[in-house]
Amino acid sequence: MSRARQDFLQRFATFEQTLGEATVQDGALHETDRNAKARLLRNGLAVASFAFLEDFIRQRSGEVLANIAASGVPFSVLPDKVRSATTFGLLRSLESRMKFEPDDAAKISFVQNHAGFVASTTTMPFQLSELSFGYKSSNISEDEVADILRAFRVQGPWQAVGFLASRVGLGSLVLMEAFKNAAKRRHMAAHVAGATTPLNDLENYVREAKAIAFGFDVLLSAPALQIRRRDVSYLGGGVLDPAKIPIHLLYQERGRFKERVFGSGRARATAPDVAGIEVVAYPRAIASGAAIAYLNPSGQLEKWDFPAL
Repeated sequence: MSRARQDFLQRFATFEQTLGEATVQDGALHETDRNAKARLLRNGLAVASFAFLEDFIRQRSGEVLANIAASGVPFSVLPDKVRSATTFGLLRSLESRMKFEPDDAAKISFVQNHAGFVASTTTMPFQLSELSFGYKSSNISEDEVADILRAFRVQGPWQAVGFLASRVGLGSLVLMEAFKNAAKRRHMAAHVAGATTPLNDLENYVREAKAIAFGFDVLLSAPALQIRRRDVSYLGGGVLDPAKIPIHLLYQERGRFKERVFGSGRARATAPDVAGIEVVAYPRAIASGAAIAYLNPSGQLEKWDFPAL
């Protein structure tokens, strides 16, 4: 599994467990000390949980770029906006991130390193900087998320993210607004001393963030796989159709673990345990370029993978 995906899922599992702790829940109105501590902890969770999603978007984008660079596909055939973002578009990101370098010598080394990535795109093999997407400013905006996906010819990016989320039991969420609200909560919690983050907002954000991360990941991984597999239609300028991305659903029913392709009413395989169904499902998902979505007993996304990338 992708390291970015693994980190995100582990962090959100801890986040979700923490929301169940009594220390983040308000007590009676007269319990002012307890409530003040709970408010402080919830504000910290608002900042950290948004950072988890930001880091996933950045880290996964970097993984995909590294995968493309290692594919042997010439730089010249990549989508125009990917080539722009990884060359002159990178300069804005370098300017934003350079302030974190401790001194001039470190800044020079930092710029030289990433400038080397840009220079390499004139040769084979080439390298693509992991700072090409998601680093234009300190925090990622909803527009930047959309721009990353548009670079891979995803039309209507936020609608596409919601469309995929609807296929894994998360269809009622308005995800661009959810992202904007989470960013606002983070900003308030980090910069307003008297901010109060409602526990219910954080509980809802668990589902929202998983839906955003899943949709973003699949919409980024699918075109990257088409590039790796030298898909003539896509490399020739074709756009990505989210409806054509296969999703294999893994779930438990009546004591058995099952695999079903979204859109099909019947399970195509069953096994007594998760490992058994994975042995069957993963090779098929790799061959078809499918995402794998693990559903909880409520039929909603618990975790996911994109085995071919």
